[in-house]
Amino acid sequence: MLAFLEGIVIYQGEEQIIVDVGGIGYEVFYGKKVPIGNKVALFTALIIRENSQVLYAFDSLRERNFFYLLLKVKGIGPKLAFGLLTSLGIEIISGAIRREDISVFMTVSGVGKKSASQIILDLKDAPLASTDDLLAEVLMATKALGIEEEKVISIYQKLVSDNLSSSEVVKMVLQRIN
Repeated sequence: MLAFLEGIVIYQGEEQIIVDVGGIGYEVFYGKKVPIGNKVALFTALIIRENSQVLYAFDSLRERNFFYLLLKVKGIGPKLAFGLLTSLGIEIISGAIRREDISVFMTVSGVGKKSASQIILDLKDAPLASTDDLLAEVLMATKALGIEEEKVISIYQKLVSDNLSSSEVVKMVLQRIN
């Protein structure tokens, strides 16, 4: 399975980019604009259907795993799950599920009252954010900086909160190490 890409953006379209990875161009749906020539590191989800293969890209493992969680909702396909994530983000979706607020979901194109209710019904008892995913991202970022894994884990355990992004946790870990 194709789970991660790192390369240079060679094309920016409306909803997709093409990433050159060692001479091979991968077209991925990505929710952000990236200037041509910029380097990106993306977590990916490959969706294979009878007539297509589509690659969706995310900034974090946590986002990608949340995308897979949304795909478990009855009636929610990859395009709509991706639209929800790029329009709202994990924290807003999680909060709306906890509050059972269907109006938040209905602000996204393609989501009506029935789909919004189904999201809440199917995910209200699901673990909405995995701290293991967040730790993996923090370890990957701090490893690149040459910081010992044991130090990071020790500090991380004191800081962990489902409401923090990986970049926020990395900043806090760096502040405590220095």
